[in-house]
Amino acid sequence: FKSIGMMAFMMWMSGNTVQIFSIGITMTGLVSPIKAILGAGSIFARFADKDTDVLLPRLLFSLIHLGGFGFALYKLSQLGLLPTHTSDWITPAVPKMAEYASGGTPLM
Repeated sequence: FKSIGMMAFMMWMSGNTVQIFSIGITMTGLVSPIKAILGAGSIFARFADKDTDVLLPRLLFSLIHLGGFGFALYKLSQLGLLPTHTSDWITPAVPKMAEYASGGTPLM
């Protein structure tokens, strides 16, 4: 479980600028939890027997990794790499600008 915390810390430290390092860390943060959830059967197989129920620990394991996956999706959103605006899907649509500049003096 410490891998989820370490990955979240690395994603946080990589910042919100689109760079190869931050994209790579975020993609690792997306892939690692999915691989862990899909491999949960082999992880918990050695503990399962007729006297031990591993369903609850396996569900908790999956929930924790889904939380890490959710953090990676949030990071992608902060990087601006998720298609969340109408302009991401429709070419002529222009997104609303959050920053405006005015001023200056005319040269003529």
